[in-house]
Amino acid sequence: MDPRYECPICLNYLEEAVVTSCGHRFCMKCINSWLQQNGSTCPIDVTPLELKDIFPDNFTRREILQIKQQHVGKQTSVAEDSNKKESPSQEKVLDNVVCEGPDLLLRALYERIILLEQRAHEQDIVVENLRRKIAVLEMKEESNSTVEEETALRCCNGLFLWKIRRFSSQLQLMMDNQGDRSAPPQMLYSPSFYTHPTCGYRFCARINLSKRNPSHLSLLIHVVRGDYDDILPWPFTGNIKLELINQREGGDHLVESMTVGGEGCPRAFSRPPTDGSRTVNPRGFGYMEFVAIADLTSGGFLQNDTLVIRVKVEHDVQVN
Repeated sequence: MDPRYECPICLNYLEEAVVTSCGHRFCMKCINSWLQQNGSTCPIDVTPLELKDIFPDNFTRREILQIKQQHVGKQTSVAEDSNKKESPSQEKVLDNVVCEGPDLLLRALYERIILLEQRAHEQDIVVENLRRKIAVLEMKEESNSTVEEETALRCCNGLFLWKIRRFSSQLQLMMDNQGDRSAPPQMLYSPSFYTHPTCGYRFCARINLSKRNPSHLSLLIHVVRGDYDDILPWPFTGNIKLELINQREGGDHLVESMTVGGEGCPRAFSRPPTDGSRTVNPRGFGYMEFVAIADLTSGGFLQNDTLVIRVKVEHDVQVN
């Protein structure tokens, strides 16, 4: 028996063949019984399956019928009577068959078209289900990537590497915005990161064109509302290092360090807002003229249109 015509449940010829939305064929009686006894899943690939996902497979039914007819024909002996002359009535029957031949052919072709259209419709259903599965898998993969990224930023222990890709387009936006005095300055914020995975401050970095000297980039750091703010001492005190990575072999990095704390601690290191939608302390702290834009390319800091900034934040945690 050709495996195409075998029911995976009863292992016999398909009786009243049906096809599922996941592309498998069964006897109608077998699959209905399976769903009632074993739950709403396909016995082949455990895909969720309901009665509305099962369709008659007329094309396969026709093929099986033809096979059975051929089998019966082989077992039937045909009497030969070649010496007998055909009677006038027999000639008339043959004439009728010849006349009806085109009509029978057209009818067969029409049935074939209907069957092929049904098969195409069933395949469309299978393809659509596969597309939905792919979409679900892509969403899961994106979600997993987001979780991994958030975990990495939470567990970086205050050492954060910020890669700014397509920097030229980002810089152009800043320059275009600089010419519009009525618009707020264009600022680019990094993803936020924690200084400790279980009890740390949350920070982010920021770059923008310097207001005092638009030929330079400003680099600042902001405190961000975090999960542990209630048990952390405020304002933040510690050491911060900002570093522009020189991507040219043997090139010197541009490094600036600062210590914050004690009397007169800048308000930028106060606890960020606890209500409202704003999560970032609007006051930043850093260098208004950190690097000249002209030095980015000539100095080796910009490679493959990517700027790399490293931020290191250290503090001593004191839990109340």
